[in-house]
Amino acid sequence: MFKVLNGAARIGNGILRAAAAALALVMLFYAGFAILDSLYLERMAFSSWDLVRYRPVDEKGKLSPEAFDELTELNPDVVGWITVYDTNIDYPILQGPDDLYYVNRDIYGDSTLAGSVYLQSVNSPDFTDQFNLLYGHHFENGAMFGDVVNYKDPDYFEEHQYGELITKDGIYYLTFFICIETDAYDKNIYGVTSLDSEAQAEEFVSSPRKLVFYPASAPVKGASSDAEADKFLLSDTDHDLLVALSTCDDGETDGRTIIIADAEEVDGSRVPGSGTPATGEIRPGEGKWAVLNLISMILTLCCIVPFVIRFVSGKERKRAIVGTLLTLIVSIGSVLLFFLTENMKYPVTLRDFWTPFMIFIFAAALLITSLTDRRKEKEA
Repeated sequence: MFKVLNGAARIGNGILRAAAAALALVMLFYAGFAILDSLYLERMAFSSWDLVRYRPVDEKGKLSPEAFDELTELNPDVVGWITVYDTNIDYPILQGPDDLYYVNRDIYGDSTLAGSVYLQSVNSPDFTDQFNLLYGHHFENGAMFGDVVNYKDPDYFEEHQYGELITKDGIYYLTFFICIETDAYDKNIYGVTSLDSEAQAEEFVSSPRKLVFYPASAPVKGASSDAEADKFLLSDTDHDLLVALSTCDDGETDGRTIIIADAEEVDGSRVPGSGTPATGEIRPGEGKWAVLNLISMILTLCCIVPFVIRFVSGKERKRAIVGTLLTLIVSIGSVLLFFLTENMKYPVTLRDFWTPFMIFIFAAALLITSLTDRRKEKEA
């Protein structure tokens, strides 16, 4: 009877170890893919140090023709640079022969899902039109124009109203004052270069789109309703130069979110130097700590427990020492990564940039433990 139970227990242990090893391999595959995907998006979608150093201003914040020439040497289609302060938006602006050319091409002309920020093809490349529309993909991690959809939140809008546009002819200070939800077929937005006619204003206010918000600190002058605000946006002569940023709205297939700014020429950049800090260093969830990372660290530390039990019971064999050391090293790595990247004084979030790394480390510890146990069982 006891032999039967002992045999069943061994079979059960074997099944559990096999399941643990399989789970660890799946987690390793998933975490590895997530890490590569995150690094790819960071490299391709966020402005990296390699690119941001080409930002065409000198150390005093003045327009640098030489730096602009370096940009156009990378790609003659470069027509400017857009920066929105305290966001991930910090990119060169390109203009292709049509509005699809740079949808899946980067500044180097290589194919990429991230695409580029680009000026609509009907606009003048020197930004002499009254209305200048920029396109950019929407990424959930905030890359490209992913932050544009955040402007539907009034608090976010108030805190991120300003930016700058750098062209080969000058630097313009941007003040965002309106956010619009519309669709990809809005002929009063797309394909338009001027918004100053009364007839166009009347047509615009009757189109099926939504004025989301304009901040109290920069109200639409003379507007007592959304419709009047729309009309003012189009017809008021104070808007000499408008810059609009358009991106997909993840709420609908053809939905679009647009933010529009007044542009005023200024003497220099508000962000002097040869480049701003790489926005690729801004991680999703920054300013919060991730609970999944804490769980992964705890589970990784739990992988040490079987080895501790063996040492205490005196049953540990020499072959398991390697597994013990490897698990200990992996556990120390998990603890260090957690405390170096997470601050538990911040608000909590489910996951962040480092979560795939933490899961990868836990999976490695689990795999080491299951394989070490298997070798020991064969010796038993």
